[in-house]
Amino acid sequence: MRPCILFFMLLLNMNGLTAQIDSLCTGNLGENIFLNGSLGRGNTLTLENDPMIAPGYQYLPYLPNDGQYTITQNVEDLFPPQTWINVIDAGGDSLGYFLLFNASYEPSVFYEQLVTGLCPNTLYEFSVEVVNLIARDVTDHIDPNLTFYLDSLEVYSTGNVPRSEHWEKYGLSFTTGLNQTSVTLSIRNNAPGGAGNDLAIDNISFRPCVPGNRISSSDFDNKYTCPTDSAITISADIPVNWAIKWQYSTDSINWSEYLSDEKSFSVDQLNVGNHYYRYIVSNDSLNFSNTKCFITSDVVSVQVLQQIIQKYDTICFGNSLMFGNNTLTASGTYLDTLFNSNINGCDSIIEQHLFVLGNPAIAISPMIVQPKCFGEDGKLEVMTSGNFPPFKYEVMNAQFDVVNGTNFPPGNYTIIAKDVHGCADSMDFAIISPPEFRVDIGPDTTINLGDTLLLSIITTDAIESLEWQPANFVSCPTCPETSANPSEETTFSLVAINEFGCEASDEKSVMVNRRVTKAYTPNIISLQSKDDNNLFSILLDQGAESEISLLLIYDRFGNNVYRSTQEFSWDGYFNGHPAETGVYTYLVEFTFSNGVKEVSKGNFTLVK
Repeated sequence: MRPCILFFMLLLNMNGLTAQIDSLCTGNLGENIFLNGSLGRGNTLTLENDPMIAPGYQYLPYLPNDGQYTITQNVEDLFPPQTWINVIDAGGDSLGYFLLFNASYEPSVFYEQLVTGLCPNTLYEFSVEVVNLIARDVTDHIDPNLTFYLDSLEVYSTGNVPRSEHWEKYGLSFTTGLNQTSVTLSIRNNAPGGAGNDLAIDNISFRPCVPGNRISSSDFDNKYTCPTDSAITISADIPVNWAIKWQYSTDSINWSEYLSDEKSFSVDQLNVGNHYYRYIVSNDSLNFSNTKCFITSDVVSVQVLQQIIQKYDTICFGNSLMFGNNTLTASGTYLDTLFNSNINGCDSIIEQHLFVLGNPAIAISPMIVQPKCFGEDGKLEVMTSGNFPPFKYEVMNAQFDVVNGTNFPPGNYTIIAKDVHGCADSMDFAIISPPEFRVDIGPDTTINLGDTLLLSIITTDAIESLEWQPANFVSCPTCPETSANPSEETTFSLVAINEFGCEASDEKSVMVNRRVTKAYTPNIISLQSKDDNNLFSILLDQGAESEISLLLIYDRFGNNVYRSTQEFSWDGYFNGHPAETGVYTYLVEFTFSNGVKEVSKGNFTLVK
C-alpha cells in the first residue's frame, strides 16, 4: 500500500484558534482514537444496522445503488456490476469489514465524525485507506475525487483516485490550537454520481503523533551486557520541551513507571535476565492522563547474560565426562572459567555438578516363552530394575519402548536395556523350535469295490485328539484305527492335535475298482416252448461274490410287468395272461456281502 501525503503547509483559523496542516505523520503514532476504525470483523457478509457515519446516504445490508452504502466483507458476494473489481478488507482479513459507497448524483459529504477530548497544541494524524472500485480497463466512467475537511474547512484534496485496484492511504496531520479540544472530521466526494464514482474505505484512523520519537541505548537498540560491564545509557529522541515518562518491564507485557523523567538515563547493576524500557511522551505532562494526547515509544531491551552457568549431568558407572581439559569419572562439583564464552564477550564460570550412578544402575532378567509348536515364534518377557525409567530396549538393532510380549522367530539374540542416562545391561537368549509334529496315514491306494479299507496312523508324537474325514465314510471318526468301505474314489484326511495343541494332518486317496458280477440271461423266450426257453432267468457265474437282490422287467411302454426280491425268473405272463410279444427291458440288482450294491440291465424279446 502506497501512502498518499500532502505536499503543502496550510494555516487555518478554527474556533478562533490557529491550526497547522501538514503531511502524514513521520514520527510515532499513538493509539487510534477511533476504536472501531477498522470496522471490525464478523461471520455475516454485511452488517444489518446503519452505523450512522455517512450523512445524506442511505444504508442497505446488500448491494447499494447511487446515494447508498453498506458495510461488507467483500464485493464479489454482493453480485456487483461487471465494471467493479473484487475487494476484501484492507488488512487482508476475509472476515474483516469495510465501507462501500455508491456515490450520489450530486457531490456531497459521505463521512463525518466529531472527535472530542483532544489536547490543545497537539499534533494528530487523520487518514483513511481508499480504493477505486472501477476496473482499469473500463472506459467512460467517473473516478472518485475526495476532499478532507476540518471543522467544515477544506484542507486537502486527493484529486482523482487512481484505478490502482489496491488500497491507497490518504490523509493529513495537523496541530490543534492552543485551546482546541475537539474537531469535526469530514470527507467529501467531489465527483458526481452516475456511471462510476464508486469507492470503498477502511482503516479510518485518528491518532496523536510525535515527530522523531526514537528510543536508543548507548550501544545498540537491543543490548547484551555482562554483569561486570559499565552502565548503559538509554536515550529518547523527542521534541524540545516535551514531557516524558519512562516505563520498565521484565517481560515486555506488564509495564510499571520508571523513576527517571529525563530524556536519557543510565542503568547498571542489573540482575541476570531481560530488561525492557519504553516511554510515553506528550507536549505537556498534564496530558499523560488522556490516551488521546500521548504517544508510546518503541521498546529497547537489555539482556544481562549469565556469568555463572550451572550444569548438571548424570553418567553411568564406568563412563566419563569431559570438562574443559579434565576427564571426570566421580560424583562431585567442578569449576572452570570460560573466557569470552559467548558472542558478546562475557566471561563465564561453569559450575559442573556431576552424579555417577552406582553399579549396576540397571539390570534385566529375561524370561523366555519358548514356542510349543514347530514354525511358531517365541516370546520375550523382561523384568527390568533401575531407578531411572523409562527404559528403552534393543534387540538385533530393533528399538522397543516395550519389549514384553514381542514375538521372536527361532534363533539366537542379544537384548540390551538402557535407562534415561544411557546406562545399559545386556543378555543373550535363544528361541528354540520344537521338533515338527507329523502324522502319516500311508500312501494312496486302490481297492476293489466291496473291499474293506483299514486306516491307521504313524505319528512322531502322542496324539491328544483326532478326526477322520469324511466322517460318515469311516466306522469311527475319532479312533486312531478305523475302517471304510468306499464305493467310489475318495480322499480320506486326518487332523490330529498333540498335548501342546499343535496340529498335524495328512491325506490319502483311495481308488475303487468296480467288480462286475458275471450273469447270464436269455436274449429271447417263447411262450410255446416246451423246454427252458419259455422262462426269463438269470444264471450267476461260479464263484460270484454277490447275490441277486432284485429283478425288474418293463415292456416297451415302460410298464413294470414283473418285480421280485425272491423269485428271479419270469414265465412271460402278466396279470395271469400271456404278455404281448415284443422287446422287454430288465434291471438286476446284485448285493455284495459288505452291503455294496451293483446294478445290471439289458433287453430280451418275447415271442409266442
